[in-house]
Amino acid sequence: MIVLLAALLSILNWRVEGSRYGFAVDSPASRTFLAVNSMRYFDAVTTEAMKKRISERVVGVFVQNPRLINDALHNLEAISVNRESLLQVLSPSLIDVLESLNETRRGKILEEIRRIGMALLNETFQEEQRATLIWDRLDESELEWPEKNIVYQVLDQLLLHTQQKDLNLTWRLRREMEDSVQPIERTLLVGDVIVEKGERITPFAASLLKAQGYTESAFPYRHLLLTVVVAFLWSLWLSSGLPESRGSPENVKQWLYVLLLLALAWVIEIAAVYFRVGGLSSLALAGWAYLTLPAGFAFHLALGGSALGALVAAGMSLNQMALIVMVAAVVSGIGYFRFHQIQSRVQLWRELFLLGILASCIELFIFWSNQETLSLEFFLRFVGAGAFLSAFVLATLPFWENLFDVLSPLRLIELSHPSSPLLKRLQIEAPGTYHHTLMVGTLAEAAADRLGLNSLLVKAGAYYHDIGKLRRPHFFVENQMYGENAHDGMAPSLSSLVIISHVRDGYELAAEYHLPALVKRFILEHHGTTCLSYFYRKAVSKGDTVPREQFCYPGPRPQSKETGLVMFADSVEAAVRAAGGSIADLRDLERTVQDVMDSKLREEQFMDVDFTLRDLRLIREAFVATLRSMYHSRQVRALVEEKTPVVKGA
Repeated sequence: MIVLLAALLSILNWRVEGSRYGFAVDSPASRTFLAVNSMRYFDAVTTEAMKKRISERVVGVFVQNPRLINDALHNLEAISVNRESLLQVLSPSLIDVLESLNETRRGKILEEIRRIGMALLNETFQEEQRATLIWDRLDESELEWPEKNIVYQVLDQLLLHTQQKDLNLTWRLRREMEDSVQPIERTLLVGDVIVEKGERITPFAASLLKAQGYTESAFPYRHLLLTVVVAFLWSLWLSSGLPESRGSPENVKQWLYVLLLLALAWVIEIAAVYFRVGGLSSLALAGWAYLTLPAGFAFHLALGGSALGALVAAGMSLNQMALIVMVAAVVSGIGYFRFHQIQSRVQLWRELFLLGILASCIELFIFWSNQETLSLEFFLRFVGAGAFLSAFVLATLPFWENLFDVLSPLRLIELSHPSSPLLKRLQIEAPGTYHHTLMVGTLAEAAADRLGLNSLLVKAGAYYHDIGKLRRPHFFVENQMYGENAHDGMAPSLSSLVIISHVRDGYELAAEYHLPALVKRFILEHHGTTCLSYFYRKAVSKGDTVPREQFCYPGPRPQSKETGLVMFADSVEAAVRAAGGSIADLRDLERTVQDVMDSKLREEQFMDVDFTLRDLRLIREAFVATLRSMYHSRQVRALVEEKTPVVKGA
């Protein structure tokens, strides 16, 4: 379901944004695309164009071949014989001029050509320096100007034709010239035009649009596949987090609740990205999760759900996704330590709002570091979004509590308040039971704090575990007046039936008053499958042949540490109250507590609860410390005066 939900919202997001306002490479822009986030990028297109222009300026690297010059000078010795060879380096007209000269004059010219040519072979010079170097040496010659002109033309053509283009050096020089060009870095500010309407969208412009979070008009197969894979892997990891048994109605209901939270959070994230306050949806998801689900599971849900929401809402914009995940990590981490301490709705709104301000400051700092211009309107947008989401979480919390039967700290506080309808009835109709539940709640809450359990849940469960006694309060010893016992004239089997029925009666009352399922568990499990030994022995002494199971509670046995803790506290409080004046000092108190706990363990009431030896020690210490403060020594001695028989297990 998580995979289907993520895929569906990704497709809907593309359908709304991408198919109508998206872009396609090599197609005209359907609208003018503006930058929504400041960013720095390397202008690859301009950089490549500059490299190409500089590279094209290198025509080639030419090198001289001395062997060709030596051959040409040798061939000049006999022009008529080597005419064909000279035609490769000299023009025919210049050869004709040399042949027309008399032998003496031609000899002087050839000697001067050889002298200057050999001198130039030993020098390194640029192409444009060749003419200057030749004339500098001709100035030293005694030849006439016409003869000097012939010498220059011959040497110029000889040196020109003896140069060769080195392809390898040319390629290397071009690469060096290209590498010398530094990448051109540009800054894109908010509001800058990326592509004008009707302009062709190049691949480079498309990469900028993706980085800004714009959606392609083509169906995002790759993005959808990535979303499905990530959602599948995350859901596998998340599936082991809920404490319920697989397939149970409670488990199905909790998963439906988780799915609804994710769907609503992802829709909020899509809207947040649109209004440029992306990441703040983690505020709502973390608030709902931490207030209504186990803390460990809530952390994974808040962090992973927000990260997956970034993939759903932000498309393939890596910058936007990174920003959302960073904010989600901060919100989830701080929420883990802050939201379990909520005591009122005003405090809840304040915590959410301050956390939203912190998340907004983180986002604004990131925008500022990217050289984005910040304005008061931009800041107020974040503040307004944080305030709205805080109020939205607060307003929807009762809806989740009633629809999905989840428990928040606020609801537990309300349930534990003396003005709660059932507790008010208990005060008036069964005051002894009400006092007993207060004592049990105090004991269980103290031990829950030692074990790191949900003390609010344990306290509420303890307050309601005996509400079934409202149906027939006078049948329970704590509600009987001195000298009166309704069980004196009843058969033991009937007495046990009345006592045991308070569990079923309590469950029916809880359903009538719409108590949460977690509180109902305390009613069903606080006696487990223990037996009323007093009435069973009484029946046996009268000669009745009855099975012992008839005097046992139907169960189930405690299924969690919280309900097991209330079983311990219920039995310990009854035992200490029954012991009365026999408890003279701290050792007697410790012995009584230890005996009660040992008896429950011998009866195998905690086979489904993973209490460790350390847990049992902490529970015993918490009970003893609490009872020591609850029962002052004079109060303990006063209990000696109580002569009313105590029904064990009642």
